[in-house]
Amino acid sequence: MNAKELIGRTLTNIFETKISHVQEGFPGPASYFDIVIEIDNSDLFELGAHSINTWKKKDVLFLYERSAWEVQNNFIVLGKKVTKVIQRDSEEYWDGSLTLIMENNLIVEHQTANGDQLFIGEYEELE
Repeated sequence: MNAKELIGRTLTNIFETKISHVQEGFPGPASYFDIVIEIDNSDLFELGAHSINTWKKKDVLFLYERSAWEVQNNFIVLGKKVTKVIQRDSEEYWDGSLTLIMENNLIVEHQTANGDQLFIGEYEELE
């Protein structure tokens, strides 16, 4: 799927799959799992670190639990529309990335610096 097709659509839920494995390392253990987003209360997509794909796997999905950082900073992305998608390749950014920018200027990003992590934070445009 072309990730830009998400622009104007609403993020209605975020899920994770069960951790498939954990690898010991620095700065700590790295957990590996899939991140799945629900769009417009119906369509499921795997939010990869580099792409968006229709979710076709049969894995059990667990509701994403907001981190203390998100709660403390009142970062709310559910119910918000995607307004911009930024895709960068490894020439532009470390190993590449896919970032969803929401209508309230927050970002949703699957990061892989130490296993799989969902990052939600404030969007700051680079100049």
